Amino acid sequence: MVTHPDRIVVWPGYFDSKTSRRSGRRVSKNRSVVNPTLDGLAFAARSAGIRKMKREEKTSHPSRPNQQEGRLWISISDAL
Repeated sequence: MVTHPDRIVVWPGYFDSKTSRRSGRRVSKNRSVVNPTLDGLAFAARSAGIRKMKREEKTSHPSRPNQQEGRLWISISDAL
C-alpha cells in the first residue's frame, strides 16, 4: 500500500448516492450524486480551487475490488 503523508485520496464511491454509508459513502445522501466519475471529481476539485492533484484511472478501492473507479490524490496544503 502506498502512503503519502502530504496527500489525501478521494474515491468517486465516497459521493455515490446508490451506495450506503456502511458500504463506503462518506457524504450525506442529499449531497451525493448518482454515478460519480473521476472526471467529475477532478472538475469539482478544480472548481474548488485545488490545483495540485494526481489522477489514477484504473484503480479499485480495497472494499470494492470489482469496480475500477479510479482515485484522485489531492495535496493537503491545497485542500485546506
